[in-house]
Amino acid sequence: NKEISENDLDILNSKFKEGLTYNKDTHLFSELFYAINYEKFFYGFFGLFIVLISSIMLMGFNVSSIIRNVASIGLLESLGLKKKNIGLFYLLYGLFIALMGFFIAFLLFQGLVILDNNYQIMDYIFDPDIYFTFNLELTSYTVIRILILTIILIFLSTLYPLYKISKLNIIESIKSRG
Repeated sequence: NKEISENDLDILNSKFKEGLTYNKDTHLFSELFYAINYEKFFYGFFGLFIVLISSIMLMGFNVSSIIRNVASIGLLESLGLKKKNIGLFYLLYGLFIALMGFFIAFLLFQGLVILDNNYQIMDYIFDPDIYFTFNLELTSYTVIRILILTIILIFLSTLYPLYKISKLNIIESIKSRG
């Protein structure tokens, strides 16, 4: 362990911008800070991975819904509804499911925060003798960023099903009504 030099400070500033604060004694805990930053990166990546998996699952759900309802889609087209409007219905349906899932998850999280504030349930999950306190509260900025990311991913996961709808043949769709 050595004292942090100006060069080391420049490297830290270039890598972490304003996300890391330090003082002269941080060299004593440099490995701990590295581990904490690595852990935060890993948890963020893990959360993003879960969101990507759910988006792929929603895309699969939309494609299977199109295949299952291909005759109904063909019938709607024969009645004069444009493919663009049918695709818009699927997009709105995906957004509705995403928003409902987001708000249910948010309410469950808020319930967990209330339980933790009143009954300290996180002490049963994690060791209460940890030297750091973990704040479970989400800022409104974080909630908005999560909501925007959810909407973007849901929109992207419905692009392929919308493409599939645009390529449906009305005659073949009605024929498969069997």
